[in-house]
Amino acid sequence: MDAVIEADLERYAEWRRTYWTEGPGKLITHIEYERGGHRLRRPVRRSAPSLSRQRGELVVLRQLLRWASRQGYLKTPPEVTIKARRTPDNRRPSFEPHEFAHLQKVSLGRLGDPIMDGSGALVEARC
Repeated sequence: MDAVIEADLERYAEWRRTYWTEGPGKLITHIEYERGGHRLRRPVRRSAPSLSRQRGELVVLRQLLRWASRQGYLKTPPEVTIKARRTPDNRRPSFEPHEFAHLQKVSLGRLGDPIMDGSGALVEARC
């Protein structure tokens, strides 16, 4: 355990990201496990782990390294981080003043619609 260095942890993080898509996991067709005395199979999800999953796994890894440090197996635990790319900003732009005025006019016009009552809830239309 005392031979683990930061470079090893970075290689692990990269291996973990690519295992199911480019690594040895790409050849696995299904995962078998046992639950309640029954053997079950499920298909493999062929995608990289999400950023939140990677962070969660690193929390466990950090806890393991801190425990090893407290037990005397490591002098100081190596720092473990994820180098995450920021997702592109795809927020929708806000309404322009004329668009908002049109939206408000249409919404207020619908309040007087005969199939709407004053509370804004739909009333059953009678034919």
